[in-house]
Amino acid sequence: MFEEIGYQGDFKSNPVKTDVSWLESKQAWLLWIVYDIVPENYIFKVGEYCSAVEFIDPKKF
Repeated sequence: MFEEIGYQGDFKSNPVKTDVSWLESKQAWLLWIVYDIVPENYIFKVGEYCSAVEFIDPKKF
């Protein structure tokens, strides 16, 4: 997760939701996976390949 959100440390993850959709404009499939992640620390930043970091209440899914 370092490249995406600048995170360094261990974490536990569990997939909680998935969705597959066809992107007609790209002629490709998109696989969307939502994970419940428990990090060992909460030090995050916008990484090299990311434009924003957002935390969402899992109940919204």
